Formats: sequence, structure tokens, C-alpha cells
Amino acid sequence: MKEKQKQNRSSEPLSREMLLRRNPIPFGDVRKYYYAGMIGTIVLLAVCFYVCVSAIALRTDTCVQIPNGIVIILLLCAVFSIVGHYSRTIAGYVLSASMCLVIVLVLQLYNGGIALQSELPDYGEVVKDGMKGLDFWILLAKALAVVHMLLSVVFINSTLKVKEEPPVKGMNIKIKQFCEWFARKDEVNGLGWRPSQFWMACASLILWMLAAQANPFSTNKYDCIAMAFVLIGAALVFIGKAFLGSLCLLEGFLTCCTMYQLRFGWSVPTVASYVGAWFALLFLLLEAYRRKNAVGGDEWSLRLGDRFAVRIPVADGQIGRCAAVWRKICISGAVVIAMLMLPIHEFLSAFSGSYMNQPKDNLPLYFFLPLAMLICAWGGSALGYFCAGVLAIFLYDAINDVSATGLRFFLFNSTEQHGFIGDALTDRMNGYVFITACLILLFFVVCMITAVCFARRKYEGTEVSANN
Repeated sequence: MKEKQKQNRSSEPLSREMLLRRNPIPFGDVRKYYYAGMIGTIVLLAVCFYVCVSAIALRTDTCVQIPNGIVIILLLCAVFSIVGHYSRTIAGYVLSASMCLVIVLVLQLYNGGIALQSELPDYGEVVKDGMKGLDFWILLAKALAVVHMLLSVVFINSTLKVKEEPPVKGMNIKIKQFCEWFARKDEVNGLGWRPSQFWMACASLILWMLAAQANPFSTNKYDCIAMAFVLIGAALVFIGKAFLGSLCLLEGFLTCCTMYQLRFGWSVPTVASYVGAWFALLFLLLEAYRRKNAVGGDEWSLRLGDRFAVRIPVADGQIGRCAAVWRKICISGAVVIAMLMLPIHEFLSAFSGSYMNQPKDNLPLYFFLPLAMLICAWGGSALGYFCAGVLAIFLYDAINDVSATGLRFFLFNSTEQHGFIGDALTDRMNGYVFITACLILLFFVVCMITAVCFARRKYEGTEVSANN
């Protein structure tokens, strides 16, 4: 019987309709690999983007660099790998695997292997060290592309052979039982919060105590601001506002990170601050996931929807479609900003200078705030989009405050450290920062519009149900 089934499956022709048909997410154990591939393709694009930006920023006529054609090929292949993977068709998986193969071949074979190499005296020692650091990102891009090629083969095989969801067995049974047990134990109590939220808030307070013991006899303004954020965040969790509470906890720990980054080095307070920031980001992700799957409108959405129900005229039935379009724009914008901030963060990490100490203090903000914006936008609630817009203003303020006139964020003007390419590198990177700052402000406007659209949709839905 099994041999006959195999023959029947192999005899099915691969028609054009079958190759282009949008299939469900791969079944069973393969599903988690598909979700990993969704993230992996975006990371691959971000890494390729960073390598290409670095090549353009450090370009001189007499140095071996990546030409524009190779830059375009890498970026287009990374984009097409995302498109093919998200299409969930057999042809899309083949396209995604092919694009990853092209990325590997270009990085491995072009000019004996892509690398930014130069022994010219025009490059200072710090710039040379920064270019050497790109070798890791090039190697990471190769590894991600190879892994995704293998996963694409698995997805094609799953699409061809598996026609229905297989029964849950093995470790998946244990995972399902644990999730059911956790859901029962983590139900909302009479105080309006869940036990998991209580324990996460308590853990955040303990991490804050480890961070605050750095120098308790010399408390400055920013220590007080960080402490206020953490205490307000814990209080919000205890009164049932865990989403806003997790954001306040994140802001409190990020304030500590910016202070302790250079002042104390990698001491216990610094480590506690960074662990607290990651912990608060995980807390925010869990709360965004809960709000994304929540049924009905929250009180904040209903109030905002009531506020703008009359002032913004929209035809009946159009609110849902408008909200869906703005949601996609908002999430895509958050991903783009996270990618654009990666080169800024990495350039500051690798390069130094007598005028770049203050921008380097804000390195944690340039890393964590874009991730928080993406999580808030992904949550799919009016409050989430509003918070994403507020975080965008915080990020813009972090860039603008440490910039000279005209958003001159970078100043590679130390000949001893950066060589004689300081002016060219400064102009390129400052132009890049200016474009990024403009997109951040545009993202703020989009988030506000999306928040209003989602609030109106929630309000309209509750009004219809109340009338019925």
C-alpha cells in the first residue's frame, strides 16, 4: 500500500497552477522552521544592507571595494528571497533558494571573495579595524543564505508530500500540555493582571536593584529618571496595564544602559541594565502577542474611536480595509527603520573619534528602540501603534540631540584615527543619517494615522454589536 501511495504521489504532474498556488504554512514540525525562515530572510537582508552601506561609505578610487553592480545584486537577491519565502508557493521556495545561492556565490567567488581590503596610508587604524569587522558580517550572510537554501528544500518537500496536518506526537505533546497548563495558571485574577506579569515585574525590580547599587551615594538626574520609569512601569503592571508598564520598564533600563556604557564599563550594574533591557523587550513582545490575539476592543481604543468617529468622515465598510493597509505600511516602515539603524549602530561601535563620544553613549537606544517600535507595530492594536509613534520621536530625539547643526551626527575628522578620508566619510554618513531621521518622522505620522484607523474600527465594531 505504501509503495502504491508513493507511486501515486510521484506521478502527479507539477502544473503551472500547482507551482504558483499559495499553500498553507508547512505542517507539523516543519512549521517552526518556516517561522524561523521568515525572520532569517529579513536578517539576511539587513546584513547584506549593512555590508553594502559600509562598502559605499568607505569607498575611495584607489581601494579594492564592492562595485555598484554587486551591491545591487546582493540587495535584490535578498529582497527576492523574502518575497519568495512569504509567497508560500513551490515556485516561491525555489526562487528564495536560488537567490540565496546567488548571494553565496557572489560573496564567495567575486574577486576571490568579497572583502574590504586596503593598506593605504589614507586609512587610519580605526577605519582599518572597522573594515576587518565586516568579515564577520560577510560570513554571517553566507551562513544564513546556506541555511535558508536547505530549509527551502524542506518546505518544498513538505508541500509536495504532506496534504493534511499530522497528529501531534512526541515532544510536541509535552509542549502542548505545558501550554495548556500555563494558560490555566496564568488566567487574569481579580486585580486585573496575570501571575506571569506579576513575576516579570518583580524580576525587573530585582534587576533594577542590581543596576542601582553602582554608586548609591552619587545619584544624578538621569538615575532618578531611570528609577521613576522602572517604578511607574511596575505600578502599571500591578494595576493591569502591562503593555504600557513593559514600555516604561524598557525606557528605565535603557536610561541606565546609556549612563553605564562608558562610565562603569562591563560591571555588574552594566550587565544588569542590559539584561533588564532584554527582559523588558521580551515582556513587551509577550504583551503585544496577547493584545494581537485579544478579542474585542480595549478601553483606550474605544475612547480614541469615539473621539474621532465624527471628525474623520470615512465611508461605511471602508474602515477595515483602510486599517489593514495602514497596518502593513506601519510594520514595513518599522522593519525599514530597524535596518537603517543597523549601519549607524555598527559604525559607531567600530569607529571612534574625539567628537563621537556623545553619540556612542546612545548606542543602546539605537539598537533597542527600533526593535521596540517593530514589536509595538506588530501587536496590531491602536495603543501599540500610538506607542510605536512615541518611540519613533524618542529615537529621533536621541539622534538629533547629539548632532551638530544639520544633523551632523558623524565627525570623522581626526587624521590620526581616521586618515585623510574623514570629510568624504563624514558627508556620506551624515547624509545617510539625515534620510533616516526624515523616515523616522514620517513613520511617526503613519503610526498616528494607523492608531486612529484601528481605534475607529474597534469602535465601529462595538457599536454594531451593541445595536444588534
